[in-house]
Amino acid sequence: MAKEKKVESTNKEDASKNLLNSLLKGYSDTHYNFIETKPVLIDSGSLLLNSHVKIYSNSALKLSGPPETGKSSQAMLFAANFMKKMPKSKTIYVNAEAKFGEEIKARTGLKYVEKPDEWNVGTVFIFQTNILETICDTLMALLNQAYESGEHLCIIIDSIDALTLKSSVDESIATGRRPAGVNYYCKELFRKIGHKLSKYNSMIILLGQYSATFSLEAYSKEPPKTGSGNSTNGVNHFSSVVIDYQQRYGGDYILEKEKEKPDPEKNKILGVYCRAKLSKCSTNATNYTVMIPIKFNSTSSDGSNIWRSKEIGDMICMWQLAVKGGAWLSFDPSIVGELKAANLDLKEKVNGINALYEYLEENPLIMDYFYQKFSKMLSQA
Repeated sequence: MAKEKKVESTNKEDASKNLLNSLLKGYSDTHYNFIETKPVLIDSGSLLLNSHVKIYSNSALKLSGPPETGKSSQAMLFAANFMKKMPKSKTIYVNAEAKFGEEIKARTGLKYVEKPDEWNVGTVFIFQTNILETICDTLMALLNQAYESGEHLCIIIDSIDALTLKSSVDESIATGRRPAGVNYYCKELFRKIGHKLSKYNSMIILLGQYSATFSLEAYSKEPPKTGSGNSTNGVNHFSSVVIDYQQRYGGDYILEKEKEKPDPEKNKILGVYCRAKLSKCSTNATNYTVMIPIKFNSTSSDGSNIWRSKEIGDMICMWQLAVKGGAWLSFDPSIVGELKAANLDLKEKVNGINALYEYLEENPLIMDYFYQKFSKMLSQA
């Protein structure tokens, strides 16, 4: 009798599986269960940022903060690395604020086009609109087509605060009617394309503005508190990663002599630390602020201003692959031998930390070796 009960139980279990399979086949045009996705890790361009947050090819990112804090450059760097990693990939940049400048185009090193016929693999199409209906319909069609043809899309919307409905544009401001907010627009957007982004292995990056809260007390010494420009809890909910770029302060500047005051001749400003607060991420680093070094007048081949040689040089010292002795930094014999086995000649010592940064920049193959080495170490941590 016990055996018969076991067989009966198994048959009932199989029956529910068969029923679910039949139902899913019947509703195949309204779900995504039959699509297998293999997300790929996308490099942020910063070892420090990579060590605290993982960005995948089907991620939804929200980057917000004050002007000139690095969010637009970071978005384009994500797009560049996405297109390097994903086969047959393109980027569409929604220029909702209508102010994407020539300076940032030149700095990123990417090819930008505005004619559909020129939108080839590895290029960025600039979509000149802020109308939500137009954006939604276009992205839905492009994502469907990309999936069918084996392509992958990186979508950037700059910014979500500039989005509006066509009816709001057509309506006179004199009516005094308040248009729908950012939360509504983004909820509608994700309701339409959220599953497509996730299952079709495509990335979306949403850029947001910021606001400041001031104290009403006349003699208050408390500085203004910055935050998202709108109540964007809905956007944060749909996003897999939220990075809020913070206001810069005088102490964030990187100087030739870090313990002395800046001077245009005797102690030049070499760069600045970008404060990137991880307001949401899947690791244990939520609410942690990453200090990313940015080099002024960078000539990086990937168009990034991230000071890669400083990140790598500092990690070389942190992991004691180079030890300070007086004014000199001497490489550990084991790392010299490791690079020699890879057909790379590493100097035995350099005269100070700034000389280490310069040495790495002058030897891109050695710098890339350390970058890949540290990336592997951090991914296993």
